[in-house]
Amino acid sequence: MIITQTEELIKEYSKDLEFKRFYDEEASKTGLALAVKSLRDQFGLSQVEFAKLVGKPQSIISRIETGETNPSFKLLNEIADKTIELLPLS
Repeated sequence: MIITQTEELIKEYSKDLEFKRFYDEEASKTGLALAVKSLRDQFGLSQVEFAKLVGKPQSIISRIETGETNPSFKLLNEIADKTIELLPLS
């Protein structure tokens, strides 16, 4: 099975600390990209609309969603704070 072979290769290559650091960083970017995109989709907003909503340039939202940047905790916290304000209270 392809996934098993891929997992085995990653496991083997992860013994190399440089590869592991790079792989972990890329996995982190991918996770953040998916989370921000999912959040934006939940609100049914375009990148431009979402960017205005959270008070950030659309280019930053795009770079986060495509994994081109590794956003700071501060930036992610600011985005989270703005979106939490929009969620209905249960």
